Amino acid sequence: MNLSQFALSLFLLLMLGAGRLAIAQDKTDVIKASDAAFEKEDYAKALPLYLSALDKGAAGIHVLARIAACYARVGARDEAFIYLDKAIETGQELERLKSIACNDDFAGLQSDARWTATLRKYLAAWEPYLKNGAAESLRLELIKMEAEDQVFRCALIRWEQARDKESPVSKGLRGLVDELSGVDVKNTARLKEVVAKHGWPGKSLVGEDGAFAAWLLVQHADADAAFQKQCLELMKPLLEKGEINKRNYAYLTDRVLVAEKKPQLYGTQFNSKDGEFIPFPIEDEANVDKRRQAMGLEPLAEYKRRLLEVYGKPDARRQKPN
Repeated sequence: MNLSQFALSLFLLLMLGAGRLAIAQDKTDVIKASDAAFEKEDYAKALPLYLSALDKGAAGIHVLARIAACYARVGARDEAFIYLDKAIETGQELERLKSIACNDDFAGLQSDARWTATLRKYLAAWEPYLKNGAAESLRLELIKMEAEDQVFRCALIRWEQARDKESPVSKGLRGLVDELSGVDVKNTARLKEVVAKHGWPGKSLVGEDGAFAAWLLVQHADADAAFQKQCLELMKPLLEKGEINKRNYAYLTDRVLVAEKKPQLYGTQFNSKDGEFIPFPIEDEANVDKRRQAMGLEPLAEYKRRLLEVYGKPDARRQKPN
């Protein structure tokens, strides 16, 4: 190869590299524009932008899940399920979908007979994903346990809200509900092993999302109140170090106090009575909002309003803390 040929080859390589960079930059810009429209709930604008990003090679779970969400928001269920399946099948960054079961973006799919199968497909995808994520396996394992917890708990909420509990959809959700207690036992046992080995898993060990997952799991370990109290004591010295979220600490504090038949401090735990949400007894209730504010919690009245939004009017038969 002579000098001129070498120069031409180098020029073509540089141009090819620049072209790839331009495409990548263009793809990034399109995703940013898509996300901006999505966050403004302008799904009609966001959808074609996400599809354009997909055409440019952005085939990751974020784009695929957002396309599914846009289709679900506009009532195109078939397309929503197609792209949600594609998102799950990537087997990548599954923690992005950890709230799939309760996510309002997919609320329009939750009355469809295909929904239960999609949730099970999502849970099944975690096993190979965990094997590929050995470098941060503890964080991912905790998030996987959180995702499983939420799938079954949200199935319980949807089933309780269903008018026709004998419909195919409700029966599918009922199947998930029946598995919930077993999931809690399994998750609590595994969390005990983690705590015995590492102490309480704070942000430095498992990241903010992993620490949140660990908290949610112990929050739901009601069958083992002694373990909940042990974890609360382990969290206390980590609180001032910023290793523990103050809101989460407040919730678990109240959970432990309610289990011990003592007044709660922050008013996070509610009971259902005569079809209404009523807080369990609160110590010095006149000043509860001051304590809530110190822990980053909204006023008690606002919290009660949010409970009604999330759960709907409670069934008088339900007597568990939220």
